[in-house]
Amino acid sequence: KLDILSQSYLTEATTFDNDSSILRTFAQLVDYHPYETAPRQQYAMLLLYTLRYEEAAQQLTIIAEREENNKQLWEDILNIYIELNDSKKLIEVGEKALQAGSNKPVVYLVLSNAYLIEDQIEKSEALLRIALNKCRENLFDEPITPYHHSLIYGSLGDIYSSKEMLDECYQYYDSALTLYPENTMVLNNYAYKLATNDGDLLKAERM
Repeated sequence: KLDILSQSYLTEATTFDNDSSILRTFAQLVDYHPYETAPRQQYAMLLLYTLRYEEAAQQLTIIAEREENNKQLWEDILNIYIELNDSKKLIEVGEKALQAGSNKPVVYLVLSNAYLIEDQIEKSEALLRIALNKCRENLFDEPITPYHHSLIYGSLGDIYSSKEMLDECYQYYDSALTLYPENTMVLNNYAYKLATNDGDLLKAERM
């Protein structure tokens, strides 16, 4: 009955953009039934629908902490913090996603980038090398695309760029572009590095 009731409220909520009374109703349902998953998950969906990303992530995190091995839920929360561009939360949630058994290249890429933003360079590089080995051995849960493989090489290039180890940086960027020549992120970073370090300016201009 509770699931049917919360679902009916959710259906009604989609016809009202950011309707505060519907939000209050769902908040009350969650308060009255704090250990029920369905109303809390539907409340989180409504919060996402009304662009209240932080609140949605908080509600989903409550569920995920009860279901620690629910890797899909941790991945959903990770996507919210990507939207919020919160590197500290991306580290916290990304690590929990991996602990829950998440095995997708995007999780490794997002977490390694968050480490890099937070100056945890060694952690970032170590994670990318694990991801690179998974690519080579086809150990991810989903087929690896040239684009994802390219992003891993490009991210390693970014790490060596931050260390000002230019030879290694360029080698990884070259490997990334060999796999996926249209990788705009790598093209832009490579061109910038060449232009600002007395590199091949003609090559930089072509990127």
